[in-house]
Amino acid sequence: MYEKELKICKEVVLEASEKILEIYNTDFEVMRKKDKSPITIADIEANKIIITGLKNEFDYLLVSEESVKHKQFCDKNVCFIIDPIDGTKEFVKKNGEFTVNIAMLKNDELVLGVVYAPVLKEMYYAIKDEGAFLEKDGILKKINVSNRVGKVNVLISRSHQSERSINLLEDNKENIIKVDRLGSSLKGCRIAAGEQDVYYRFGPTCIWDTAAMQIIIEEAGGVLKLLNDKKINYKKTNYLNDEFYIVNNEKNKMKI
Repeated sequence: MYEKELKICKEVVLEASEKILEIYNTDFEVMRKKDKSPITIADIEANKIIITGLKNEFDYLLVSEESVKHKQFCDKNVCFIIDPIDGTKEFVKKNGEFTVNIAMLKNDELVLGVVYAPVLKEMYYAIKDEGAFLEKDGILKKINVSNRVGKVNVLISRSHQSERSINLLEDNKENIIKVDRLGSSLKGCRIAAGEQDVYYRFGPTCIWDTAAMQIIIEEAGGVLKLLNDKKINYKKTNYLNDEFYIVNNEKNKMKI
């Protein structure tokens, strides 16, 4: 099920990534949105490619970070949730830790997710009830979260650190094997692939930041929930998420 949607999503993500990398290797301008977050011509051009590609194939609502309308929300039965570049700060820093994300929502349920890291050439994807996968270097493999419990590897954000993040590490240091920094939804994907185990996000995000990686995490056996243990609601009249956590196993929830 959703094989066509997956095929098209992967195709438009790769096409957008070609344009992104073309711009990535230039001296591009960094602009600012109303909320002061960075945006580049790569975000804009990638968005055009993805929107056009999906519109040519499907009559679904498209909700994208770079072309969203205030009152537009996932009020149709099926909706694509798009982030043309997740981790624009990492794109600007040219550290390679950014991704292109597309998720598909049917009714109230995430049913498909694609996350691609253009520089690293890592393609993560999942379909509901069919597992999560990683394509890299011509190799396709099914991925699963690790079975580590108690002593875990923790991820923290490359560009969104806070005093609460520092306190989290201090309060749980006896159960931490190591701490790594990483940008974008790669954090969730690396947990899905079993490389790391725990990530806490303190601060607001939007649905396009979490949707694609959430289904990949869940299909790999992991958990993404709000700090109050509720699930993110993707059918709502605004796009903001509350703070959340990702764990490979519920037993690894940390003291906050």
